[in-house]
Amino acid sequence: MSLSVKVLGAMVLASLMVSGCGGGSASSQPDPTVRFVNFSPDTTSLDFALNDEPTAPGLTYLGSSADFSSVDFIAPVDGGYDITITQTGGSLELDRVVVSPPFFNRDTDNLVFSIGLANPSGELLKRAQILIWQINRTAPTGNKARLYPLNALQRPAGFENDVITLQTIDPGNPASIDNPQYTRPDIPYGQGSTPAPLEIDSGVQTFIGRRGETGAALEVARTQFTFEDGGIYIAVISGIEGSSNSALQPKVTFIRLSAD
Repeated sequence: MSLSVKVLGAMVLASLMVSGCGGGSASSQPDPTVRFVNFSPDTTSLDFALNDEPTAPGLTYLGSSADFSSVDFIAPVDGGYDITITQTGGSLELDRVVVSPPFFNRDTDNLVFSIGLANPSGELLKRAQILIWQINRTAPTGNKARLYPLNALQRPAGFENDVITLQTIDPGNPASIDNPQYTRPDIPYGQGSTPAPLEIDSGVQTFIGRRGETGAALEVARTQFTFEDGGIYIAVISGIEGSSNSALQPKVTFIRLSAD
C-alpha cells in the first residue's frame, strides 16, 4: 500500500472518530421547533410573523397554532430571528422581539405567545407583548402530568397587574384552599423566563387562580380538568377582571402540548 493511501485512510478514520465523539457539525442536530399562542384577551385575532414572514396568522384569543413546527435554523451571526405580532387586518406592529440564544437554538422546542392588551389605554405595562419559553417535551412517566404555569391576567384599568397563585382545591372541602395538594404561589405577571414546571397526578383535578389581599384568599377563576397520563400543558390564568364580556372574564385554561 502506498504512503499516500495510508495517509488518506488515517485522515478518514480521524474524521469519523471526531464526528462520533460529538465534534461533528452542529447541522447534524435537528432544527428548532415553535408553537404560537394568543393570550391577549382584547384582540379579535393576531398574526404572528417570523422574520417578517406570516407564520401563524389569525389566532384568536386562547387560540394556538396546530402543533410545534420545525423552522430552518439561522445562527445569530447570520441574522437569527425576530418575531412580530399585529392585529389581523392591521399593519401596526404591537410588538417585535429579537430572539436571543438559547431560544431557537438547534434541537430546542419553543413556545411563543402574546400577553397583554392591544389597547392598554395608556397603561404601558399592560401593552401587548411577546414572550418566549423553551420547554421540555419529553412526556412525564407514570400517572403524571406536567404543567407550565403562566399569569396573563389583566386587572381593571387603574390597577397594576398582580402576582397570582395557581393551586388545587377540593370542591367538597373549602378549607383545602389553605392546604392544597399542588400549588405554585406568587406567579409574576408575564414571566419572561421559562418557569419551573409543576408535576401533578393525572386524572380529574380542580384548580383555582387567586390573589392574596390583606391575608384573605381572593379567588379569581376556577376550573375542573381531566389531565391525561404523560400530558404536558400550559396552565394559564388569563382574561380581564371585571369585564362585562363573559368571554373575557378571568379563567384558568389548560392547553395540551404534544410530546416528542
